[in-house]
Amino acid sequence: MSTLTTVLSAGVQYDDFKGTVAADEENSLAVYLREQGLIESDEFVIAIELYAGLNIPGKPRLLDISVFVLKGEGRDSLDEQLKVDPVKARRVEIEMTADEFIKMYKRLSIVMTPKGLGLDGRTIES
Repeated sequence: MSTLTTVLSAGVQYDDFKGTVAADEENSLAVYLREQGLIESDEFVIAIELYAGLNIPGKPRLLDISVFVLKGEGRDSLDEQLKVDPVKARRVEIEMTADEFIKMYKRLSIVMTPKGLGLDGRTIES
């Protein structure tokens, strides 16, 4: 089995926009993955990577989602595993519609600004 290396930073082909994301959980993605038999009860989600590719007319738009998990006896038990670089996590890949993904969260905020303007974290009056 080959090893994939992932840098936890968003990027697409041209990176015309960059930004940040924040979310409040509603229906835990971890619970969903456990119900689907994709992760065990002692595995914890440490990162989520979401990718939406080209929009092809007539085909359903699915998101490619990679979920990275670690085994542990609770969040505190992950500390030692997180000290290592690179972190050795298990990747779980799923597809989901945007609506299904958004329903996992009470609130989801995404901020994107055009490349090169230096607006990330800046205040805008409008």
